[in-house]
Amino acid sequence: MSDGEVIPQTAALCYRELDSGGTSVRGGRAAKGAGVGAGGPIEVLLITSRSGNWSIPKGLIDPGRSAREMAAIEALEEAGVIGEVGAASIGTFTYEKWGSTCRVEVYPLLVDRVLDKWLEDEFRERLWLPADEAADTVARDEVARIIGSFAGGKEARE
Repeated sequence: MSDGEVIPQTAALCYRELDSGGTSVRGGRAAKGAGVGAGGPIEVLLITSRSGNWSIPKGLIDPGRSAREMAAIEALEEAGVIGEVGAASIGTFTYEKWGSTCRVEVYPLLVDRVLDKWLEDEFRERLWLPADEAADTVARDEVARIIGSFAGGKEARE
């Protein structure tokens, strides 16, 4: 990687749909009072980054793999969840790393299964939150806006 290079990455916005009682339709038991998305209430899964901030699973795109495919792999490795990745990106954000700019395509991932043990469970925490609380909790404003937009609510951190 050279200075000034734009590095493509991918991320998974992992979520679960809730019924009116706060129980997950897919992905296990959920907390009451989740934010309401276009298809009904959802909760978003956040994980701690290596620096300790709350974020969403993300990483480099491996050669020969699509961004969408890698979003599912990052969700599994970093958050220990398996699910259905949406067909299209729901947004992008950028950040500086390695003397370059990383451009991250974010894909929604509807969680089907939450694993008790996963590849990075020894140094990552997971937290399910209503979408509005997840948007308030993530470290990056751009990610907060993507969560808010995806959940069908008012844009977070206007």
